[in-house]
Amino acid sequence: MRPPPCLAVFLAVAAVLSSGIAQAEESQSPAVSHSMMFEQPHPFSRAEARERIQQLLDYWSSRWGIRRDWHGDSVSVQGWVMGVFIDAELVVGDHWVSASASDPGLFLRNAAFGYVSGKLRKYLHPSYQEG
Repeated sequence: MRPPPCLAVFLAVAAVLSSGIAQAEESQSPAVSHSMMFEQPHPFSRAEARERIQQLLDYWSSRWGIRRDWHGDSVSVQGWVMGVFIDAELVVGDHWVSASASDPGLFLRNAAFGYVSGKLRKYLHPSYQEG
């Protein structure tokens, strides 16, 4: 029996941003080393690009319970997804958005990279409208 598509997406998000095997308690967050890098160009003002990234983060928050904390044009993304601690950093620039996240390992790396790259392309595409 195949897992539902939303489960596959959920696992890809967790894998892309994961920092390792989850601890028993949230207060025992593992040390994180960001080793996966993403960069997506955009044609918008920095303010509009930031708004579009906020829409993506709102989706991840409502879907997976991810927390985010903005500091100027940078946002830290953290949370637990299916027992995996997620920690990433996104930066909105004048003509690009970059992100760094923990490497989920050999078996999930390509799927995770494709998922996050695809979401950045989608939300930063000029014709994308949230609806």
